[in-house]
Amino acid sequence: MSGPDKPKVIGEEWSDERVRSFLDIRPWDAAENADYNALLKAYQAMRAEDFERFIGFLVAEGRDLNATGPDGETILDLISRHRRSVDYARALEKAGAKKTAAAGNDPAAAVRYCLRLSAFTARRLQWPWAPSARLSGAS
Repeated sequence: MSGPDKPKVIGEEWSDERVRSFLDIRPWDAAENADYNALLKAYQAMRAEDFERFIGFLVAEGRDLNATGPDGETILDLISRHRRSVDYARALEKAGAKKTAAAGNDPAAAVRYCLRLSAFTARRLQWPWAPSARLSGAS
């Protein structure tokens, strides 16, 4: 965190040790996939060049590049929706990452997630035509 007495650092070179340290990051929720969490945290913190190096370390350890998150999507699915993340997506594809359908994951998981989200939002806004909790899978 930078303050008024510390200059903001942009484009800092990361050592291999610092990049590799993201392999040790574990999700706070043990139910979440550790490989997906590590990929997400690396994507959020690293420049594209460093992220590409991280992917190499992840694959070398035999970890899952196509791990899915809580909504059933791979990290490539998430990154592909961000218009300024072309270099990140290209690095993932080069290493063999696939989108959800191509990775053989459950495509219905995303639909269930959207239904739960819409039901929650509709209840919060008190829309009269809100999807029922029974349809959305919410309890």
